[in-house]
Amino acid sequence: MESTDIKICKICGGKLYGFKCVMCGAEEEIEDSSHTCGPERCEAKCVGCGQVEKECTCEPVKKDADPVPTPAA
Repeated sequence: MESTDIKICKICGGKLYGFKCVMCGAEEEIEDSSHTCGPERCEAKCVGCGQVEKECTCEPVKKDADPVPTPAA
């Protein structure tokens, strides 16, 4: 059965899909436990830019500078 978990990029907030080797650049749809460079070097990649999550080049997630104000009592 296929997993329905959607993984989100911590840099841009977009989806992560597939895997990319940080050593050789090989890309796979599913994690390859027998990858030549070692499966630990295959990381989830961002759909937006195609880079591994830690090297995402998309626009960063914008965070509100001001917290939501609390109504005065």
